[in-house]
Amino acid sequence: MVTRDDVACGKPHLDLYLRAAQLLGRRPERRRTLEDSYIGIRAAHSAGIPVIMVPDLLPETAKIRDKCLLVAPDLHKVRQLFQLPARTLSRLAARNTHAGSVAGLNAYEASGRQHAEVVPNRRTI
Repeated sequence: MVTRDDVACGKPHLDLYLRAAQLLGRRPERRRTLEDSYIGIRAAHSAGIPVIMVPDLLPETAKIRDKCLLVAPDLHKVRQLFQLPARTLSRLAARNTHAGSVAGLNAYEASGRQHAEVVPNRRTI
């Protein structure tokens, strides 16, 4: 665990994310992070770490969505996503066109390759 006390500058600076990647021994672009705040999303994005936004108090915006790998409605959906093969997750992220990734995930789940509840097509995945 890396906290604000472990780095010179906390969010919105990218130090926290770079330190975490260093401690994990992985390049930042090989990591993923979950964020609910605009500041955290900007920091992770600046560090080159793909972000999955799980909106809480702050809704997604077009500018913020552009900095995210994906936007998930809740942690249950994130858990489902991490059960997908990495290649499938990458393809879904590449199609993250607001609701397009929802349709892609629904189609994948409906194909029977993923045994999960098919969610209605919503504004995000």
